[in-house]
Amino acid sequence: MNTWRFAILAAGGITLAGFIVDWALGGRGFPAPAFPENALLLLVFLIFQGGLYYALRKSPLMEGLGGGRLAVIALLLVCLWALFLGSLPQYVRGEAAPIYQRVMQAPPFIFALFLLLANLGWGVMRHLEGGLRGSSLFLFNHIGVYCVGVATLFGSGDVERLDIWVREGQMAWTGTDGKRSYEMPFAIDLHAFTREYFPAQLTVIDAHSGKILLPPGTDMFDLHPANEGELMGYRLAVREVTDSAPWSVPGDPIPAAYVIAEAADGSRSEGWISCGSHLMPPVFLGLGEVSFAMPEPRVRLYQSDITLVLPEAPPQRTELRVNEPVRVAGWWLYQKGYSLEGGPNARHSQIEAVRDPWLPLVYTGFALMAIGALLALARAGRLLKALPQSIH
Repeated sequence: MNTWRFAILAAGGITLAGFIVDWALGGRGFPAPAFPENALLLLVFLIFQGGLYYALRKSPLMEGLGGGRLAVIALLLVCLWALFLGSLPQYVRGEAAPIYQRVMQAPPFIFALFLLLANLGWGVMRHLEGGLRGSSLFLFNHIGVYCVGVATLFGSGDVERLDIWVREGQMAWTGTDGKRSYEMPFAIDLHAFTREYFPAQLTVIDAHSGKILLPPGTDMFDLHPANEGELMGYRLAVREVTDSAPWSVPGDPIPAAYVIAEAADGSRSEGWISCGSHLMPPVFLGLGEVSFAMPEPRVRLYQSDITLVLPEAPPQRTELRVNEPVRVAGWWLYQKGYSLEGGPNARHSQIEAVRDPWLPLVYTGFALMAIGALLALARAGRLLKALPQSIH
């Protein structure tokens, strides 16, 4: 029964069933169950999986259901759906959308995950019946993938993502998912919000349309003191650079540079250029049919200097940076963005709070797969050492 034909028919059957269920649901997919519903569904799935195995363990049908060929086809089917998940924008859960843009709630994808998990479970049970001898590599890898799959399939409804907006010099203790506000088990006191930029640069634009004339792939001209060079046939020289132009609004400095530009025909122009801000217009330097402009510098780093306040714990002072999350009270805090709306003295830091109670199970699965990889390397090493002896 463990044949490619059986594996393809099984995968095709659950995919067809998934599309039929999706049509019956009106193209909105399955809602994500949260605790305790997802825990109950997991218990039912485990009981079903174990009961079916013991009912069919001596049947040729179980050889196919727990076989390696069905595992390969089911994994390929999941990976095919994962391509849509990773390459196309996904709609919010519950909204009607094309099936390839709501993969996580699409019945064909969920049924494919169920098939893969069931196959892994039945494969593990078959190996356990044969004893542990020589099966450690198989068990570590398969149980690890099983743990990650269970967390993905049953735990997505428990994941919480909230945005916390906190103003510099103030405290915030509520987060929002865009629809409702929730009180957090901690408060965030924002002492200071810091932004650092890459060095300012200069580009060439059309003086009438404002269109950038710099050919694609051409580097812009760096604006640092005493820099001289050529860009698109114009000689450029930087005489002065400042991070805070004289016309900056207090508390919201903008960069500026004093530039001398000379065209090939000898015409010349000099003056200040600046990127401007949401409060001040940009300043250009014109020369004939072109103007020289400073694009808004790219942010290199932004971070929040915060204190985390909990009801029954001492305050925790820390710095929150991009890609350097902080964990507090079961939540991961990420520096997500910022806003200067309201003026220079109204700096707001956007902090994303993420809570995933199934994450330990994911880490357990990855750890088991890592052990399996180490066992595979050890086994390969033993085989390589034994190779010269077998040759002789």
